[in-house]
Amino acid sequence: MKPKLRAKVLINRVRINVQDAVSTSLRSLSPEYFNPLSRADVVLPSVLVIGAQRAGTTSLHEYLSQHPSLFASRRKEVHYFDIHYGKGSRWYASNFPTRKYAEEKAGSSTQYHSFETTPYYLYHPLAPARAAQMLPHAKIIVLFRNPISRAYSHYLNEVRKGYEKLTFADALAAEDERLRGESEKLINQPSYYSYNHQHYSYVDRGRYAAQVEHWLKYFPRNQFLFLRSEDLFQNPGKTLNEIAEFLNIAPFPERDYERLNASVGQEKLDRSIRERLSREFSSHNTRLGEIANRSFDWPD
Repeated sequence: MKPKLRAKVLINRVRINVQDAVSTSLRSLSPEYFNPLSRADVVLPSVLVIGAQRAGTTSLHEYLSQHPSLFASRRKEVHYFDIHYGKGSRWYASNFPTRKYAEEKAGSSTQYHSFETTPYYLYHPLAPARAAQMLPHAKIIVLFRNPISRAYSHYLNEVRKGYEKLTFADALAAEDERLRGESEKLINQPSYYSYNHQHYSYVDRGRYAAQVEHWLKYFPRNQFLFLRSEDLFQNPGKTLNEIAEFLNIAPFPERDYERLNASVGQEKLDRSIRERLSREFSSHNTRLGEIANRSFDWPD
């Protein structure tokens, strides 16, 4: 990594850590978030939203948090099963509401869940095994966006943060080399962090089928709900009630659901790049549809 980029990354990490520290301090003043005496004191998540990145997970997290039977983690992206696993289970538990608080807030509802949303989980090779060890009965929600749109949105997000200096075409050309050996290092060195794997995986993250098949090695198919991001964007109420049925909770309240964290001022993607990516993703989309038993035939 170049020195200027490394400095920018470090500065951004310090900023995020400060924000998290302030957030943690403020929320610790409320009874719903505190350092528990044991994991038994908190409602560990029974719902995980694992991806995909740039597929509407910020919007979905906010929508879910508005349901009276769903309790969000105190930070949207906890990153425990990918980046922060070394911090231990007590640290993870500290991100969720106390059992006493949840029972009081849920009221007459006999079914309630805490949840977290970390879209890197879908792609990280160690996340499913780690999640299955701690949360074997968790219900897992996955949002899939047209992988071409997702890749370009991912790229624009990295540019906006100052992490990407290449053009989109050059970044795609460099991706294989940037990612070479990184998954293997993550598997063989559990404490290893791969900057390139997290940030420069524009195309590889869109090969959804392989990632889902990896998760299915650790969780049964009936614990998954596979959704299209485009359906959430176009008809959030219908998609949310599909989630409510999956979680066995009351329907979501009828209201206007605003889309959050959408890319703005997005330039039109070069047609030749779009056509090349369409060919690349075609077989992966077909396989995903077979696994999920629903259509993922996105328009080019």
